[in-house]
Amino acid sequence: MNSTRALSTGTQAALVADLLLAAADRIDANPHLAPTATVSAGYPRGILTMTVRAQLAGLRQDVAAAERTEYATGLTADYHSRRRQGSRSHEDAARYADATSLRATTARRALRDAELDAEAAILTALRLVGPIAVGTTRGQLADRFRAVAANVSPVLAVAS
Repeated sequence: MNSTRALSTGTQAALVADLLLAAADRIDANPHLAPTATVSAGYPRGILTMTVRAQLAGLRQDVAAAERTEYATGLTADYHSRRRQGSRSHEDAARYADATSLRATTARRALRDAELDAEAAILTALRLVGPIAVGTTRGQLADRFRAVAANVSPVLAVAS
């Protein structure tokens, strides 16, 4: 994780616990596999990653909307600069384009920071859950995620 963005232990514990609980709920909510279906060794990482992607979907949509607005205001500012360089409408359009660009950049940074925090939470969750045994079922994995989530705060406090 980026050292300039180190999370406090409490914040990291909350992110990891929330992620594990959401992933356990996602496992249980899947109607296509029975709780007795066995999972592969890569399944925990996959389900945690899918859970994070679902949690960040709203933020991704915000970034996409900000980028579309940034593009449109850039076109407007360009139009006014070609039509009437130095006019009041050109200055207003350029100022609005600058502000919109700043909002889009801020949204992109927020998404990047959330993705970095989520990746750190995934890695921490995988470390806490540990390797899963061959023959582990979906139900057992969901129960293990919930058990680790219940104990994640004390474990991270001791690890720091």
